[in-house]
Amino acid sequence: EAYLYHVPQAKLVLGKTYEGPLNSARKISHTFCNDVLQALTGKKGMFNSKVVLAATERNKSFKEIYVMDWDGANIKKISNHKSVAISPAWSPDGKKVAYTAFAYHAKAKTRNADMFLYDLTNGKRWLISYRQGVNSGAAFMPHGNSILLTISQGGSPDIFDMSLDGKTLRRITRGPNRAMNVEPAPSPDGKQIAFSSDRSGQPMIYIMNSEGGDLKRMTFAGRYNASPSWSPDGKKLAFAGFDKSHFDIFVLDVASKQLTRLTSAKKPNGKWADNEDPTFSPDGRHVMFVSNRTGKNQIYMVAPDGSNERRVTVDSKAYFKPKWSGFLDE
Repeated sequence: EAYLYHVPQAKLVLGKTYEGPLNSARKISHTFCNDVLQALTGKKGMFNSKVVLAATERNKSFKEIYVMDWDGANIKKISNHKSVAISPAWSPDGKKVAYTAFAYHAKAKTRNADMFLYDLTNGKRWLISYRQGVNSGAAFMPHGNSILLTISQGGSPDIFDMSLDGKTLRRITRGPNRAMNVEPAPSPDGKQIAFSSDRSGQPMIYIMNSEGGDLKRMTFAGRYNASPSWSPDGKKLAFAGFDKSHFDIFVLDVASKQLTRLTSAKKPNGKWADNEDPTFSPDGRHVMFVSNRTGKNQIYMVAPDGSNERRVTVDSKAYFKPKWSGFLDE
């Protein structure tokens, strides 16, 4: 049993019984934290959420896909390609992960950036897109019935909407000219898609509707803007922006275009660190990102206003492209 009292008011805020085996103590404590946060704020917490990401182990050149708790605990490898596996994404129900791996094609005697779908409930994996060229940047549509991805097919990368079995494709972007359109990120309601494109000459963040129309350029500053991530309420976009010598994390208010810088850090050698690959927590209270400020890519998190920054991982791995899950069943 767990209780929360408001002492000055002599009021019981929360009283609840939690049951489970001894090895579920961590999950029960996280569930209690969620209940406390909801009782105090009226807004659900993210303490039972997870993160999927790519990582390189010490002294190994290849990347694999891992799943961990939001605080870095209980990390588990879910791929074993022994090559480069990157850019994972959660299904809306938190039961599947899509990712790209440079898989070996024996017939062609070459590797290709293929897309896979992994079922976390049974450990099964499917190859869902192996079109020649790039099949990357997976992002599930909110309804969960299709995946946005970037496909090159021997030409410039463009954004497509693909069925989960990989058989049905709907093209969303086309150029212009030989412009790259990559890193699609659907809004929480599925009506808009944020993405990165170099159609202006340098990679910037754009928004379009789900059919590819009503295009709006969202960023203008810096030399390279990438990795857009929507806040759960659809009002903000986090992204990585490169200016002068390094990447930092910014949050853009979609309506007002107001920018907020979240990060600024230096390495031990005094040079500016790169801060990249932002992803919002399911409750919108935090932004997770990758930083090399210690000399190796580690995971950090920060509030959307740039306050309360904390380090999440402290180990020998190097991490890339984290994606925060939605709210998971407790």
